Amino acid sequence: MSNMLRLLMSLGLVFIALNCGDNKKNNIYNTIDFGSIDPRILDLGKKVYDNICASCHNYGSAGAATMIDFRAWDKSAKKGMVKVLENVSEGYKGALGVMPPKGNCLSCSDEEIRASVLYLFKKVLDNKKKID
Repeated sequence: MSNMLRLLMSLGLVFIALNCGDNKKNNIYNTIDFGSIDPRILDLGKKVYDNICASCHNYGSAGAATMIDFRAWDKSAKKGMVKVLENVSEGYKGALGVMPPKGNCLSCSDEEIRASVLYLFKKVLDNKKKID
C-alpha cells in the first residue's frame, strides 16, 4: 500500500472519529442536565405536551415516536437541541411519519415549543430509567 493511500485512509479515519465525537457533544442527553431545569419550564412543557403533543406521541399516530420508543428518541437526541427544535418548529418528514410545523400548535410560542421538547425528552429519559 502506498504512503499516499495510507495517509488518505488515516485522514478519513480521523474525520470519522471527529464526526462521531460531535454526536456525543450535541446529544441532548449529554448536554442537558434535566435535574437543573426550572420546574416552571417543565410544567409549561407538560401543559403543551398534554394539550397538543400527546395526541400523536402517546399512541404513535402519524408515525410519531411513542414515549417508550427509546431507539427513535436516542436517534433524535443525537441530532442536538438546535436541530430538534428546528424540526419541530418547521416540521419534519421522516421515514416513518410526519411532524407538522410546531406539532400543530401554531399558536405556541418558541418558549412553549422549547419547553415541550425539554419535557418530552425528560419524560422519555425517566421512562427509560424505569425500565432499566
